Amino acid sequence: MNLIATNKIASYIEQHPEARIPLLTWLKEFPYQQARRDSLDHDGKPLHGCGEGGFGVGTGEYWVKHLVNYDAKTYWIK
Repeated sequence: MNLIATNKIASYIEQHPEARIPLLTWLKEFPYQQARRDSLDHDGKPLHGCGEGGFGVGTGEYWVKHLVNYDAKTYWIK
Protein backbone atom coordinates (compact mmCIF):
# COMPACT_ATOMS: atom_id res chain seq x y z
CA MET A 1 0.00 0.00 0.00
CA ASN A 2 1.18 3.49 -0.83
CA LEU A 3 0.98 6.33 1.67
CA ILE A 4 0.03 9.71 0.16
CA ALA A 5 0.31 13.20 1.72
CA THR A 6 3.05 12.44 4.24
CA ASN A 7 3.88 16.14 4.02
CA LYS A 8 0.89 16.70 6.32
CA ILE A 9 2.71 14.75 9.02
CA ALA A 10 5.82 16.89 8.47
CA SER A 11 3.74 20.05 8.84
CA TYR A 12 2.17 18.73 12.03
CA ILE A 13 5.62 17.91 13.45
CA GLU A 14 6.77 21.48 12.75
CA GLN A 15 3.86 22.81 14.80
CA HIS A 16 4.07 20.12 17.51
CA PRO A 17 7.70 19.01 18.00
CA GLU A 18 6.74 16.65 20.85
CA ALA A 19 4.98 14.46 18.25
CA ARG A 20 8.15 13.94 16.23
CA ILE A 21 9.36 10.61 17.63
CA PRO A 22 6.02 8.73 17.67
CA LEU A 23 4.99 9.93 14.20
CA LEU A 24 8.35 9.27 12.54
CA THR A 25 8.48 5.83 14.16
CA TRP A 26 5.00 5.12 12.81
CA LEU A 27 6.01 6.25 9.30
CA LYS A 28 9.05 3.96 9.40
CA GLU A 29 7.00 0.97 10.58
CA PHE A 30 3.97 1.58 8.33
CA PRO A 31 5.05 -0.69 5.42
CA TYR A 32 5.74 -3.61 7.79
CA GLN A 33 2.49 -3.16 9.71
CA GLN A 34 0.55 -2.89 6.46
CA ALA A 35 2.14 -6.01 4.99
CA ARG A 36 1.14 -7.93 8.12
CA ARG A 37 -2.41 -6.56 7.95
CA ASP A 38 -2.70 -7.38 4.23
CA SER A 39 -1.61 -10.96 4.87
CA LEU A 40 -4.57 -11.58 7.18
CA ASP A 41 -7.29 -13.76 5.72
CA HIS A 42 -10.39 -11.75 4.78
CA ASP A 43 -12.64 -14.76 4.21
CA GLY A 44 -10.51 -15.54 1.16
CA LYS A 45 -11.59 -12.33 -0.56
CA PRO A 46 -9.37 -9.36 -1.38
CA LEU A 47 -10.45 -6.05 0.08
CA HIS A 48 -11.90 -3.65 -2.47
CA GLY A 49 -13.58 -0.28 -2.60
CA CYS A 50 -12.89 2.77 -0.46
CA GLY A 51 -13.16 3.65 3.18
CA GLU A 52 -11.81 5.85 5.92
CA GLY A 53 -10.40 5.40 9.37
CA GLY A 54 -7.48 6.18 11.60
CA PHE A 55 -4.29 4.66 12.88
CA GLY A 56 -3.37 4.92 16.54
CA VAL A 57 0.20 6.19 16.87
CA GLY A 58 2.53 5.74 19.80
CA THR A 59 0.63 5.05 23.01
CA GLY A 60 -2.61 6.23 21.41
CA GLU A 61 -1.96 9.91 22.02
CA TYR A 62 -1.93 10.65 18.26
CA TRP A 63 -4.15 9.50 15.41
CA VAL A 64 -3.43 9.56 11.70
CA LYS A 65 -6.78 9.92 9.95
CA HIS A 66 -6.88 8.57 6.42
CA LEU A 67 -8.95 7.58 3.42
CA VAL A 68 -8.16 4.26 1.81
CA ASN A 69 -8.66 3.05 -1.74
CA TYR A 70 -8.07 -0.70 -1.77
CA ASP A 71 -8.32 -0.94 -5.54
CA ALA A 72 -5.52 1.62 -6.03
CA LYS A 73 -3.65 0.31 -2.96
CA THR A 74 -3.31 3.78 -1.44
CA TYR A 75 -3.85 5.52 1.87
CA TRP A 76 -4.38 9.28 1.74
CA ILE A 77 -3.63 11.12 4.99
CA LYS A 78 -6.31 13.61 5.90
